[in-house]
Amino acid sequence: MNSPNPGFDKRQLHELASAVFDGRATERQLRELTEILRESPSARDEYLKLVDLHATLATDIATAHGVQQHVVAERVVLPRRIWLPFAAVAALAASLLIAVTWFGADDSDARPVSFATIAQATEAVWDSNQFAIGNRIGPATMQLKSGLVRLEFDSGVEVTLEGPAVFRLIDVAKTELKSGMLTATVPPGAEGFTVDTPSAQVIDLGTSFGIDLSNDGFSNVSVFDGEVEVAPLDSGEQDAVERLLLSEGEAVRIGAGYEIENIDFDPRPFEKMWPFASGITGSTETISFVPPWPRKIRSVKSDEQIFVRPEGHPVQLETELKVNISEPGDCAEIGDLSPTILQENETVRSYVLHFSPETQLVERRAKRVTGSITFDGPVLGMIVLHDELLASSRRFGRRRAGEAQHRRELNLTGDEAGDRITLSQDRKTVTLDLISPRRSSDLIRVIVESSSGFQRSARRKRN
Repeated sequence: MNSPNPGFDKRQLHELASAVFDGRATERQLRELTEILRESPSARDEYLKLVDLHATLATDIATAHGVQQHVVAERVVLPRRIWLPFAAVAALAASLLIAVTWFGADDSDARPVSFATIAQATEAVWDSNQFAIGNRIGPATMQLKSGLVRLEFDSGVEVTLEGPAVFRLIDVAKTELKSGMLTATVPPGAEGFTVDTPSAQVIDLGTSFGIDLSNDGFSNVSVFDGEVEVAPLDSGEQDAVERLLLSEGEAVRIGAGYEIENIDFDPRPFEKMWPFASGITGSTETISFVPPWPRKIRSVKSDEQIFVRPEGHPVQLETELKVNISEPGDCAEIGDLSPTILQENETVRSYVLHFSPETQLVERRAKRVTGSITFDGPVLGMIVLHDELLASSRRFGRRRAGEAQHRRELNLTGDEAGDRITLSQDRKTVTLDLISPRRSSDLIRVIVESSSGFQRSARRKRN
């Protein structure tokens, strides 16, 4: 006997399921069905009954027509010559497997599939569910009241949120930003990563991009590197009605009326997020961040600042890499170097540190600049000499950092006119004491171990 109060709208569930069976479900209907299944165990039971009923009907009719069925991985797979409603039943059965995996066979044993990790958090205050560094999460809504949080998806995608923000994880390739601000970096192989907002859908094509969702419903989308596809959404009854391709250095605003407006590219709203999103946990005031939008680091000059720029996303070394410094301690002269070879298959991040004064002074008048920077992973090695800098050029990013210039290296002379670099004992902090007289400039490439989802995914493939 059915319960008089099943905890969900049974008629609505049947209508949504019917739309899925017939292949006419809109994106909005799919979202509604997902929410109902997520929130109600009774709805999941009813949905299972509907799937079983339709699959049985498809089986009976297919058998009556002499059509052989094939069972693959617990799914009914019908030959293509069966007309659309029966093919839809097969597709639904496949979708059901995902739903059962997410929610469990019964509510008491429900265990969502985890596909992302909380990699980093600072001053994070949560509104409801509490998350901590290292937590594995699956489908969930994150309500961040304040602070910064970085997520690493198993696909290698990295998403950073700045509170206040409400962010929903749907699966490894699809998310929704309901309010607030985020940046995302998507490596090769994870293209198609999607972020929905109330007025737009942003589909990554292998990029770094940011979304600033204002309280009035406007979605500002800025592309820092690569390309994204932006689609304004209508009221939800239909799929995206128009798609626009954006390249690096471009930005648009999608209003509450779903119209697209080109706006000036302005990365400043995201500046607070860049170091954190790049795996940098701290630095002194003399360290400045150069975000990965179109700007050549070798043209950035300052008498008082050392600049840092991440070189793209975490990558797996395809060949060996020679580094000049691999051990903790001070390095002020050539004899202090500790060269080694990083082996292939190591997953790493790369950062360029750069000091180039605006005022070119002779040695006796040149000023020293000191600073330190701390990473969230251990430093595997540092490249500070010209030959190795040139050999490693473009291995981690599309843009050179001026490695071809012979004076773009550390001057390790061991005297007052030389440079000094120190790696802390825990291998996470690099301290610089630099001087660049005349027309020289200092360049260092820091290679940091990465524990990203990309590494976990690659490890699974190897196993």
